[in-house]
Amino acid sequence: MTKDLINMIYRASESEIDKLLAAVKNDKEVYQELFKAGEFNKPGYNPLMKKVHEENADLLEQFLDTYGWPFPDDYTTEIHEAAWFIAIHAISRPAFIKKVAQIMYHAWKSGKISGNYYANFYDRIELYEGRPQLYGTHLYPSKSGWQVCSLKDPETVNERRTSLGLQSLEDWIAESESEGSGIGDVDEAEYQKEFDLWCQQTGWRPKK
Repeated sequence: MTKDLINMIYRASESEIDKLLAAVKNDKEVYQELFKAGEFNKPGYNPLMKKVHEENADLLEQFLDTYGWPFPDDYTTEIHEAAWFIAIHAISRPAFIKKVAQIMYHAWKSGKISGNYYANFYDRIELYEGRPQLYGTHLYPSKSGWQVCSLKDPETVNERRTSLGLQSLEDWIAESESEGSGIGDVDEAEYQKEFDLWCQQTGWRPKK
């Protein structure tokens, strides 16, 4: 059986693909509404955002079980990035995030995708399990704007970012500021306390 025939038989339909794209669109719209309302200045995982992330994760898991990962060569970069976006936000599912991280790692090493897609998963797992980021892909709001939380060897972070095709950390922060200010009335100590507790409750870290 040729690769073209396999793709024709097992390729997701346009309606299935459209569901992924619609899920991403809805996620971003809900995020913007909550961001403008100042909901992300409050400690804890916003219930509405969690609901969206959970529903989207269900959708993607079903898609992956049926069709596998929609790599750019098999679908398009847009569809690959839609799946990536949903997966990286499935934060209440440690096992799923780790599964996708392995998919991204092997795809990067085999040349199917660039390393920046893997870097975000690596940093997320490190942070949620209580270790510092390596690439600085995750920013958090603070009273002084977007900041990198817990970064290993910050003096060489841009070398690591460049090796994976990421822009400099300074440009990344500036781009994030242009899309929405990270300045907020945030109780950073309470925010961190709630985050640490949530990581334990969700299974990212052992319960104390």
